[in-house]
Amino acid sequence: MINNKRWERESQSDRNVIIGVPDEPTTGERRVALTPAVAAELVEAGHAVSVEAGAGADADFHDGDYEAVGCDISPDRDTVFEAADILLQVQALGAGDDERVDPYDEGQIVVGMLGPYDVTDDQLHTLADRAVSAFSLELMPRISRAQSMDALSSQASLGGYQACLLAAEELPKMFPMEMTAAGTIKPA
Repeated sequence: MINNKRWERESQSDRNVIIGVPDEPTTGERRVALTPAVAAELVEAGHAVSVEAGAGADADFHDGDYEAVGCDISPDRDTVFEAADILLQVQALGAGDDERVDPYDEGQIVVGMLGPYDVTDDQLHTLADRAVSAFSLELMPRISRAQSMDALSSQASLGGYQACLLAAEELPKMFPMEMTAAGTIKPA
């Protein structure tokens, strides 16, 4: 059992865990921390999932997609933070504002990209004072056993594909669909 005010009401086995997914405040961030397919698995496992209205829109997941699998749609960011035991975020710790820390409550758990090498001492002290447990996905081992949890490799792979598509769009000639390590076209 977790020992803090959020969990004193009942034992962990007697209550549903509320998982919160706020919208990402960082300009240009189009990802969402939880897809409807994974949310469905969490709901099926007995957890409550609260998603901020519009949180998945930039990733082409609409509020109705989340509602269809049993998630609650919260009207705003503060409502998600107030209700959640666990927060799933792509860019956590108030990314986009170097000194701000999101309004985590005592005993909450946050999972996301935390920028562990960029976190200030003030941010760490704020988290420690609030007894927040933070899990940084950047520090996940990049090994075969942890590959399903490795956010960096999967995002780098997607970025590589996107770079090729952008390059093909700008190339003034045909772009072959087969490629070797040495390439098949001259540098342009």
